[in-house]
Formats: sequence, structure tokens, C-alpha cells
Amino acid sequence: MARLATMLISGAVVVADLLLLFVFVRSASTLPGGWKAYWYIPAAIAGVFLFALYRFRRQLFLFLQDE
Repeated sequence: MARLATMLISGAVVVADLLLLFVFVRSASTLPGGWKAYWYIPAAIAGVFLFALYRFRRQLFLFLQDE
């Protein structure tokens, strides 16, 4: 049950990160200095995305092995 909950939460974080990145890309043109002045925002989003994707895949692998 804990793996399933972790998998669901990680999947939700992956989806939320994709949505957040989409919103950032759409609004980057209105930022003062453009997105290059705020390069750390997409880098942080990508870091969280990669971590959540890794965790999701790992938990999915372990979940499928248990059955």
C-alpha cells in the first residue's frame, strides 16, 4: 500500500511539474529580462521533475515485482 501511495504522489508531482513548466514557458516573455534572467526557475523545475520521475519509475518497478 505504501508503494502505491508513493507511486501516486510521485505521478502527481510529475504531472504538476509539467504543468508548471508549461505555465512558466508561456509567461516567460512577460518577465523583466526574459527567461534568461531567471534561468534557475526552469532548472529547479527540471530537477524536481527528474527526481519525481525516477522515484515513480523505481516504485512502479518494485510494485510490479511484488505481484
